[in-house]
Amino acid sequence: SDLRGFTSTTEQVEPAMLFDALSQVLAKQVEVIHQHGGYIDKFSGDGLLAVFEGEHAAARACRSAADTVSWAKRIRGIGPWSPPPIGFGIHSGVVMRGDLGSATRKEFTVIGVVVNAAARLCGVAGALEVIVSQPVATAVAAAPATGALVFESKGDVPLKGMALPMAVYRVSTPSPDATGT
Repeated sequence: SDLRGFTSTTEQVEPAMLFDALSQVLAKQVEVIHQHGGYIDKFSGDGLLAVFEGEHAAARACRSAADTVSWAKRIRGIGPWSPPPIGFGIHSGVVMRGDLGSATRKEFTVIGVVVNAAARLCGVAGALEVIVSQPVATAVAAAPATGALVFESKGDVPLKGMALPMAVYRVSTPSPDATGT
């Protein structure tokens, strides 16, 4: 995940207020990720990298992102944001995991094409938007119900640094009118 427009916000908002607001947004994301069985690999400025493993990992990741977007749409008054402009990118596959760094400082993390593609998908996402790859959409379609999720094709999108365009989908939940509730 990543907050849209964060760099320009840092130029306009008092640092202590921004730090507090960012902490609140990240804390909510962590809470929702844990509820859906994921863990935080790392925080990076105004974003984070979460990992979901095991059965129905893609579905749980999508549900986590969709739930966070639903929260963000309802929340008002977190620092400069009403709502917080969070964007998400989700991809699935095999990653390399281990300690990276030097003898004096190492970080346990995940790397690889899957991580890079997820970051690029996040870059495609707008505020309050979840963008996923074809493998994620396919895996979620095969998973048991995790709450209503709708996948809208955005076509093949070129991703920075990647050789070929990737088929991507926007994830949303049906509006109350569409579900009859």
